[in-house]
Amino acid sequence: MEADPSDSVFVASPAPAPQAESLPGAESCSRRRLYSRDRENVNLPGYIGRSFSEYDPANDRYRVEAFAEPIETTKATTLYQLHSYHQGKKPHTAIQRYVRHYTQPGDLVLDPFCGSGGTALAALMEGRRAVAIDRSPAATFVTKNTCLPISPTEAERAFETIEQTVGDELDWLYETRCDRCGGRATTGFTVYSQVYPCGRCARAVPIFDGIRAEQRSQQGRARPVIACPYCLKEGYVEAVDTRGPQLGAVPVMVSYLCHRGCSPVRGERRHHDPDATKRRFFEEYDLAKIEEIASLPIPHAYPLHKMMNVEDDAKPWGAEWRRGRNFRTVAGLFTTRNLWALAALREAALGLKDADLIDLGMFALTGAMFHLSRMSHHKAGGGGIMVGTYYLPQVCKERNAFVNFSAKCREILNAARMLASFDLPECCISTQSACELSAISSSSIDYIFTDPPYADTVQYGELNFVWEAWLGLDTHWHGEEIVVNAVRGISPADWAARMGRAMSECYRVLKPGRWLTLCYHDASRGTWSLLQDIMTNVGFEADQNGVPLFIDTRQKSFNQVRADKATKRDLVVNFRKPRAHESAVVRTFDARSFEELGSEMIREYLTFHPGATKDRIYDTLVSRMVRVGRMEAHDFDALLRSVADESRETVREDVRNGGQVGLAGRSAVGRWFLKGGTHRA
Repeated sequence: MEADPSDSVFVASPAPAPQAESLPGAESCSRRRLYSRDRENVNLPGYIGRSFSEYDPANDRYRVEAFAEPIETTKATTLYQLHSYHQGKKPHTAIQRYVRHYTQPGDLVLDPFCGSGGTALAALMEGRRAVAIDRSPAATFVTKNTCLPISPTEAERAFETIEQTVGDELDWLYETRCDRCGGRATTGFTVYSQVYPCGRCARAVPIFDGIRAEQRSQQGRARPVIACPYCLKEGYVEAVDTRGPQLGAVPVMVSYLCHRGCSPVRGERRHHDPDATKRRFFEEYDLAKIEEIASLPIPHAYPLHKMMNVEDDAKPWGAEWRRGRNFRTVAGLFTTRNLWALAALREAALGLKDADLIDLGMFALTGAMFHLSRMSHHKAGGGGIMVGTYYLPQVCKERNAFVNFSAKCREILNAARMLASFDLPECCISTQSACELSAISSSSIDYIFTDPPYADTVQYGELNFVWEAWLGLDTHWHGEEIVVNAVRGISPADWAARMGRAMSECYRVLKPGRWLTLCYHDASRGTWSLLQDIMTNVGFEADQNGVPLFIDTRQKSFNQVRADKATKRDLVVNFRKPRAHESAVVRTFDARSFEELGSEMIREYLTFHPGATKDRIYDTLVSRMVRVGRMEAHDFDALLRSVADESRETVREDVRNGGQVGLAGRSAVGRWFLKGGTHRA
């Protein structure tokens, strides 16, 4: 949904605010050496020197077999939901089991791709020390505020100060009137709808007003469409073409809370409301407030960055750019009202006296930020955002920033109180590339658990750009990102080369005989083979467990359920660094092709697991192939169909979509049986 310059709802203030300044760089004395904002942490060597036990090959008694238990867990925990960092986060509760298996209290755990800090948090909660590294300053900022907990009392005072500072101003931004009693009310959310021209009557149709109907083709086949309501009244079913020109987004509905005592407290009204009073209040109070805000300069600083610092508006700013999400600036991701509210909250956070409390306030702000953007979609009973992408829905929900910020503050306070009961060791956080870990001495790390970037699956640098701009952090680091990105000219070969350097460094710093656990979700089905070769070339040996390991949070995305995808969970492979002079694992060479080996593995699996789903078969194939060093890029669907037949059945399954958990409804799931075998009816 592109912001139309003529639509003042989606443009920044007419009077440009100054560029957002950097947050104060000074850290409180107790934490200055543990976190270094957007720079490499110069105190990392000292931390390593204090934290590691020197490797003594003559007296090394470490003998731990590979962890061999698939894990099913949940994302619905206070600590997991602290910040809306992108898809792929691994619950710390699952990582704790790996840490507990491979290490002892006091050991040193490393994650060179720390993301939101799940590995570091898991290590600390198990009484281990941790080093968390990521090239993205947003990632290390989130890790710092997750893993270096602050006093709940101080945090509560800081949040109260922010809310008191902005309370009156945000009350004004979201004030309205109740259409039932005429009394004071607060806007809970405003729904905006993209507008399209009807191909038949040429009227402007907000997609929100479209009516679900069936349209028949010339061959007489019916298909569901969203029909123009004006044409439908005349007896014509004319589909609104959402691939055509967009005319801008307009407010179409408001949900408000009455302060005078109406029951129920919540009410709503629409722009074409059949109730004349509701329609009048919508125009006089809701639209009037939006127009008033748009006519005024925003009196607080906010980022003026062009997305990914690309100045030429004719060029895509990144792999996440699409025609339908062509916002060109950080500010363009927000409505004017919510941009104003976020800028006010940011200024209030910067007014706090302590650097750690400032960071905490900004942690709450960035944690709620995407839910306050145009990414927030509206649907009956809720809505949310699509994680891992800048998807801009055709019908979006402008949420009340004060309400959402306050809710995020409460979540953080609950987490702070929970963590206060733990005596957590120190964690050292450094913003740097995983390709060069010279600050970490060789053979000093006891265990590595990492979840590296999945080639082009998630564009973390682009997704973190908005947060880094608001935080005043470095936004020019992306030349070092380990990713596949055609727009920036980073190829799969570049990704493999950089990943190879990172894994080589992991091999160097890990103690001999110790383990690296690699959690990976290969949506492309091509990078598993590259990763397998990288680990082998570096010198790691894969564990020889026969069962596929995974971390399954059970909550699938809508697409994973409906599309019957082969990749539904994060596979895990454990790699061991052999000791010096240790005999290498000898594998019997098998001259058969990948297709021949894969067919045999699938036949064997389905012999013992008839009726398995595609994703379970894929997990087994990948796990076994990687462990024997034979994984290749392949067409899994073709391979599967060469040895098995599919039988469809209808199921109901939990899904997570846009931050909401619910039922996907009934959907067909394929069950697979060997050709010529007994099929379920």
